[in-house]
Amino acid sequence: MKGNKMLPIEEMGKKDLENIKMLCFDSDGVTVEKGTKFLDSGWTITQDLSPEMGNKMLKLKDKFWINVTSGRNLEFLKKRYELVLGDKFSLQAEIGNIGWYKDGEFRELWSEYELERVEKIRKILEEKLLRMDDFIAFEEKEMIITIHAKNEIELINKTVKENDEKGWLYCWWNGEAYDIGPKRFNKASGLKKMADILGINMDEIMIVGNGINDRDMRNGVGIDVSTDPKSLKADFWTEGEEVGGEKLVDRILKLV
Repeated sequence: MKGNKMLPIEEMGKKDLENIKMLCFDSDGVTVEKGTKFLDSGWTITQDLSPEMGNKMLKLKDKFWINVTSGRNLEFLKKRYELVLGDKFSLQAEIGNIGWYKDGEFRELWSEYELERVEKIRKILEEKLLRMDDFIAFEEKEMIITIHAKNEIELINKTVKENDEKGWLYCWWNGEAYDIGPKRFNKASGLKKMADILGINMDEIMIVGNGINDRDMRNGVGIDVSTDPKSLKADFWTEGEEVGGEKLVDRILKLV
């Protein structure tokens, strides 16, 4: 936080937005309701972006560049945000490892060690987790590993630790799933790369997050907002983790 305490978004004023050029939103729990359900057929069910929220995000593009950052895969995010795709809009998938905007996209280049270790860990866990009651499913990803579970599973942390002697990988539990990938690539590094491509300074960005993989993004940005202030501290906060970002969007639209 840049001040000594978090402020409710109702205290956000026009002056706070004067230098902001990009609004960077987390996806699940910020712009759409959190939650994932896996069917026996293999299909994944999640909440869609509501038409109301989509139209509000379109209005924001009159004033700001809109960036959505998520652990989801890129093709999933393109479908979820189909209404908003186009000019002044970008996506960051798989916790910053993949970036997309209208005129191009990028994928981070992993080292041979990172590639080998993540693949080895994936194979070990695919075999062992099938026999565990708390295991739900692997989410389809291009680069990182995401494992959904009913509760925390110590075997996952243990497997990552035992097979990453250099300590280069993270293993994060977010309350419904584990994410495993290289520490050096995260939402913060992905946001910095996207900002450089677009010619936007980090202090010209407002980020809106709610969890562990959003914490690194706070460093160096102009304003940060939390929709889950118990888990993530920020300059401003709002309640309602399910779609807390919509309350912020309403506030911004009143100010601009």
